[in-house]
Amino acid sequence: MIEANSVGTPVVGYNVPGLRDSIINGRTGTLVEVGDIEAMANTSITLLNDENEQWTAYSEEAMRWASKFSWDRCAEKFAYAIKGHLKDTI
Repeated sequence: MIEANSVGTPVVGYNVPGLRDSIINGRTGTLVEVGDIEAMANTSITLLNDENEQWTAYSEEAMRWASKFSWDRCAEKFAYAIKGHLKDTI
């Protein structure tokens, strides 16, 4: 989801852990209820039709959101967490 957002692509996904953490509902994309295939399809079609400029608004916010993430930053946080954990076990 973040990769799609990084190039300005809003996303539609099910409201499940992981996706609800990476999609800001109503800002970078839309969450629909799990298993609601009709809602997934209709939401996607509405977003793609872009008659209300929703795509543009989501796209701009999606790029801002995704810019907060990087592999380097993730690696630094992961290394920090591991070092902190190892320190506690030695």
